[in-house]
Amino acid sequence: MTLAVSRRRLVSFLGAVSALSLLGGDQNAFGAEYSVTRAFETFLESSASDFTAALEAAVDWSSRTRGVVTFSGTHRLSQTVIVKKPVRFRFLDALFEIEGSPKAAISNGAVGPMGFLFQDVPDLQLSGKAYFSGVSTGSESELAGIVIDSCERVRSEAHFTFKQLAIGMFALWCDDGIFGDIDATMMKGRQPFGSNGTAGSALVLVGCRNSHFGRISSRSNYKPVLYCSVGYDRNNRAIDNEGCTVGPIHATAFPGSGESALIAVRSARNCEFSTATGQGFAFGYYIERYDTDEDFSVDGNLFGPLTGDFQDTGASADAAIIQSAQTAAVPVGSNHVQSVEVSCGGEFGIAILSGALSCDRIEVTGGDRPIVVANASLSAKSITVKGQRREAITTGGAAMLAVQVINIDSGSMSGAASALRYHPAFGNDVSASMRVGTIRYRHNGAGTPLQYIIYDPEHSQNHWSIGTIDGTPTVADGQFRSGVRVNFRNEHALPVEK
Repeated sequence: MTLAVSRRRLVSFLGAVSALSLLGGDQNAFGAEYSVTRAFETFLESSASDFTAALEAAVDWSSRTRGVVTFSGTHRLSQTVIVKKPVRFRFLDALFEIEGSPKAAISNGAVGPMGFLFQDVPDLQLSGKAYFSGVSTGSESELAGIVIDSCERVRSEAHFTFKQLAIGMFALWCDDGIFGDIDATMMKGRQPFGSNGTAGSALVLVGCRNSHFGRISSRSNYKPVLYCSVGYDRNNRAIDNEGCTVGPIHATAFPGSGESALIAVRSARNCEFSTATGQGFAFGYYIERYDTDEDFSVDGNLFGPLTGDFQDTGASADAAIIQSAQTAAVPVGSNHVQSVEVSCGGEFGIAILSGALSCDRIEVTGGDRPIVVANASLSAKSITVKGQRREAITTGGAAMLAVQVINIDSGSMSGAASALRYHPAFGNDVSASMRVGTIRYRHNGAGTPLQYIIYDPEHSQNHWSIGTIDGTPTVADGQFRSGVRVNFRNEHALPVEK
């Protein structure tokens, strides 16, 4: 373990048994904590190796006695703090300023810059509150504040605050852990490991199982606030994030970022995500499988209510929710979202382009195409759309749409003709199936009145099963016919419940 300290006053470093006689420490009444009450004036005036030795002694003592090592004051780190023994750390509003790009290797051999690295620690216990900040060098940060690597049964009640970093906390291959809350701000930079890609996340998870992560409050995120990513461990195993839970997320995006999201998922199985609220993001829930992700999966996840305003950032597919795959050979599985209430300014509101998504209630205001389903399935109890620029719901490819009630509460803001449309630009497949219990259309004085409720001149009536249509389009037979070829059967069809 190496640590370099600036000549600032460092207050109260607890637990360094070998330093007690030198610094004048006191043991508390419970015998589990050593308190050093003087500043490290001696260490500040001598070489950094003296402090390094004291810290190493403190870690050894905590590992041996299960005592608590406490940090407070301001610490400037020019080298990574590496811990590989069972320890108990308490942070008393400690500030760690990470200077330069101190690097260390994680367990699979990748090397990157970070402040703290806890690696292969079987019983890591963290508490209190700590602040981690990147010290500006005039270039984008590539730092991770804390990396927790291959640690089982982490017990962390610590509240971490991160500022001006590429990644706040990076948890890799951690099982059965409990992690505390995170605050973050000004998260933008380059990826610490393996590439020169962009970064800017409060929390990144790779291969974590049966672990709980607390709430996240973050401002100015260039990339996903929470990123459930992929990576091979030291034995070249592909381990999914599985059985994890994450607390509420409340965040804002870095202005103009086309890569920002509240939650991005490339690897997750049977995970639960709490509520998410965001402002200014390109994406809310970004569920994407790359063509290189064949060894990982995204399936069986529960996403909590999604709310917020999602802007037109110039990204190719801005959306409050997008679920897609780069290739049909690596599809997304089935996921559930409890509810959606969003305003959208970009291309999509919700775009389901791979796998299956079910939702209780969806309400989208704005967006070029608020709901798009192609080569995938979407089921919902209710969908409400208003202020749409084109059709409210667009289907294509082998789309499977099953909705109890669809409410269209305005006309089109850009003169589109229909409420629902099967659009060949999104693929043309005879296996498509749209089942809707009730469609309600109300112009409400907004936008161009719709000519058709449903427009699909491409397919036979077998594609559509409609219970009732409540609303009057401008074309006389627009309720029941789409173009001239499709008739609709008066059948009530309900979505499959999750």
